[in-house]
Amino acid sequence: TLLWREWKELRNDPAPYRGRLIRAVVFPLLMIVFFFQSNDTPEGVHAKRSIIFLSILEAVQEPLLDTARSLPEHIAGIYDREVEAGLYSALPYILSKVVAESV
Repeated sequence: TLLWREWKELRNDPAPYRGRLIRAVVFPLLMIVFFFQSNDTPEGVHAKRSIIFLSILEAVQEPLLDTARSLPEHIAGIYDREVEAGLYSALPYILSKVVAESV
């Protein structure tokens, strides 16, 4: 139910979701272009490794940053009430936000 609520909340405000979708399409396309334009020289291999590293970093970092940006507004409202009511602790809340925002 916590994860479902986070997904519904993301769908209610489509602007950030659209921005993430554009980033999720444009960034990988640029990485693919740069990856296949690199040749097999030592410099090209280093460039390919850098592209792979940046792709992994982008895939991991972006959902975490989105979660960190949205936490203050949620903690002040919904989260405080539900923790006081004993519904869940911080770990399930953070995990559901990261999963919902990474999809």
